[in-house]
Amino acid sequence: MLALFTGARRGELTGLRPADVAYDKVIGATSIYITADRKTGKRLKTRQSARVVPLHPDLVKLGFLDFTAAQAKERVQGAWLFPHVAPGTTGEKAWSKWFGRHIRVHGVHDVAKVFHSFRHNFVDALRAANVNVEINAALVGHSVGNVHASYGAKEIARRFGRRLAEAVAAVAYDGLDLAHLKTPAERSRLPAKRTAGPRGEHGVKRK
Repeated sequence: MLALFTGARRGELTGLRPADVAYDKVIGATSIYITADRKTGKRLKTRQSARVVPLHPDLVKLGFLDFTAAQAKERVQGAWLFPHVAPGTTGEKAWSKWFGRHIRVHGVHDVAKVFHSFRHNFVDALRAANVNVEINAALVGHSVGNVHASYGAKEIARRFGRRLAEAVAAVAYDGLDLAHLKTPAERSRLPAKRTAGPRGEHGVKRK
């Protein structure tokens, strides 16, 4: 879900720490800060990959902030958000093979469908929502000509502000139903499904 709603690469997600998830008052939303830290083996693909991505509302509804808070409380300061697949671990190295097996078991046999496909989905969803090309590039760490070559997470937040959160919130995937994954509190807010009662499916009294 994180990859689908942030467009982040696998290595960018496995290198996150709880402190990388924080509210940004300039953006007006809780966001993920994707940055490098060579001392801990946290690397980015390119210099422009450093960026900030606001959390999609669905990620909040799915309990990602609760998960982050729990990880921050349970682990020592500076610990990884996903320790089993963190940089330098055997889990990180085995992740791609595991994911490949996982999606095959669930019926996805197209070899072109890989974890990185989520990133392409996110880019396409931004385009479908008519998000400005420059904002699109900033959110996924791409460059448009020489633009973004020197941007960092803070500069992206300052330059685009709340438009980043608006762009991410516009991302939608037709046919994707996440109701069963939402937190109990969120599920309680969903309208109750109509069921056939004594009067039948269309309210006609049964004989």
